[in-house]
Amino acid sequence: RQRHETETRDRDTRQRQRQKHETKIRDRDTRQRHEAETREQRHETETRDRDRDRNTRQRYQTETRDKDTRQRHENRDTRQRHETETRGTRHETETRDEDRDRGGFGQWPANQVL
Repeated sequence: RQRHETETRDRDTRQRQRQKHETKIRDRDTRQRHEAETREQRHETETRDRDRDRNTRQRYQTETRDKDTRQRHENRDTRQRHETETRGTRHETETRDEDRDRGGFGQWPANQVL
């Protein structure tokens, strides 16, 4: 009877030790899986943030380039318009002065020697 009690106690002790070891292994596996998932999520987040930042930077560069191009075109158009207006005004002034010098539109002054 005593031997039976000893065997039962030893068997129970071994069973508890095995269960404790299995729990330890299971906890380790769970922890490693969670760490791997966390690493993967962190990597995905960093990648997403990096992509978003790059897209934002590219959009800003594109908007800036487009704005600069529009400004250059507006400046060019304004300059050309001004040059055209100036040329037209200069032509009108020269024509008026020539007409005045000739004594009227299409006429030479009477005192001018041909």
